[in-house]
Amino acid sequence: LFQQRLRNLIQIMAYNMQHDRDFENDTIQKYSYYYTLHATTMSSPLYMSEKLESEHPKWMEVEFSNEYGTFTGVIIRLWRHNIKTQSDTVISVSGVYFSGMVYIGPRLLHTDPALFKGNTIIFYMHGGYFTSPNNFLNEQPEYARITSISLNPKQVRSSYTINMLSKLHSLQQEIKRETSECDILRQKISEGGNHTDKYAGSRNSSATLRKLLSRNKPRPSVELLTSVKKQIEDARFRVQLLKQEKLRKENHVKVRHVISEKEKELIDDLGCDLMNKYRTLNKDMTRLRERKKVNEERKQIVMNVAAQLLHRRRQLISDLNQIFPIVEVSPDRYEICSVFLPNSEHLGDSSSDTGTGVALGHVVSLIQAISTFLSLPLRYPVLQLSSRSKVIDPVTVDIPDNEREFALYPRGSSYRLQFHYGVYLINKNIAQLRLDCGLSTSDLRTTLANLYSLLNHKKSTTSSSRHRSLSGSSTVDSSSISSLNTSASSLSSPLHIHKTMSAPIMINKAGSASQANSVDSAGSGGGQFEYSPRRGHESVAS
Repeated sequence: LFQQRLRNLIQIMAYNMQHDRDFENDTIQKYSYYYTLHATTMSSPLYMSEKLESEHPKWMEVEFSNEYGTFTGVIIRLWRHNIKTQSDTVISVSGVYFSGMVYIGPRLLHTDPALFKGNTIIFYMHGGYFTSPNNFLNEQPEYARITSISLNPKQVRSSYTINMLSKLHSLQQEIKRETSECDILRQKISEGGNHTDKYAGSRNSSATLRKLLSRNKPRPSVELLTSVKKQIEDARFRVQLLKQEKLRKENHVKVRHVISEKEKELIDDLGCDLMNKYRTLNKDMTRLRERKKVNEERKQIVMNVAAQLLHRRRQLISDLNQIFPIVEVSPDRYEICSVFLPNSEHLGDSSSDTGTGVALGHVVSLIQAISTFLSLPLRYPVLQLSSRSKVIDPVTVDIPDNEREFALYPRGSSYRLQFHYGVYLINKNIAQLRLDCGLSTSDLRTTLANLYSLLNHKKSTTSSSRHRSLSGSSTVDSSSISSLNTSASSLSSPLHIHKTMSAPIMINKAGSASQANSVDSAGSGGGQFEYSPRRGHESVAS
């Protein structure tokens, strides 16, 4: 027995194809059948047959390439195609090993389909027809298949001797050589070319052949031959140029190929670098998101602490009402700790200089406490000495360093100018604290009224306005303030204080009056204080 392979397969057919009957309409559906061959159960089909409408379809003969011809077995899928719905259904899937099939016979003319089960597949191969052993309804019939013959050794004779085989081989080679020469001669005759010397001098050539080869033809002219030779030379020259160009192009392609490989390597390196940077960026973004989350939490904590701080500051400032109570005894008349302090414009009319010093001492202690609670340094520092408190002017350049302290208590008419200037600086400090708390000061001269409204301010105290400059409103012009004399006795001329409720009146050295257009630091119209310790004349506009 020899082993069957896929290349030995000639044709495939089927018997007893089963139909589905439609019991509702009492009709039989029309189907067509086809099959597909696969190398494995999961591979794509290597062959698909045509579709036939028959109970016993007999498909066309098959041919396979050398790639699949060595297969000793295949997977065959039998399909049923519904003509009405155009749908396909798998009827059966079988794995067929060609050497394990059962021989049916050399022909199928007298084979009864009733011997087989439904959907039986028959394979026609070299040597006869074969099928699977499981396709028979009853017992498997035995068919005689002659694959070998047993003979008596005495009856076996040699068909050829070595000499005869050698002669047969030589004869085959001679036949092959003669056949090749005949093909060459036949080709030359068909092309109409001149006969060669070999055939011209051959005595065994037939007369007919010599006549065909020596047939007279018109001799070409010299000009035609020259033209043909020229064309041949031109063609050879072009071929040579094309070869050189081809070689040059090949070299150029090689160079470009090398460059392309280098660029590919560079691109790969850049891609790796880019991927590393991308991963680093992702890590950085993750860390950034985490830090932003932490910052948001810290920001919330800071906001809560700031809110608590602001609440505590308001509470502390409100508690100062109990320590330094300011009471409005009558319209435009306030007392601090039961001590009356008139407005700045009425300080010169006060009958009790001692009470004024005491009240200003309480004011200094109060603004110093508020400054501490708000963590806001005063623009003009103060010295808390009770009724002998002082204020310092570190801003004005023209004042000598040993005369920058201004007493906040009256010391006589000769020091009245310094006293009023000190009160003016205290009012500026109050305006600064009010501005930090979000309050504007319309009049600097109402000292206790401004403090009273600051202590009873219910809105949130913010520090955002702390960095606002006080120099954009009312200013104490440094160019208009002269240096204070080294001693108070040098002030020989009397002091003149001009008070006004609108713009200040400043008296210059010539004695003429002019109205100033400036306003105070909190946007008020409370007036401008000009301190000029001159021998001829000193003026204050409060």
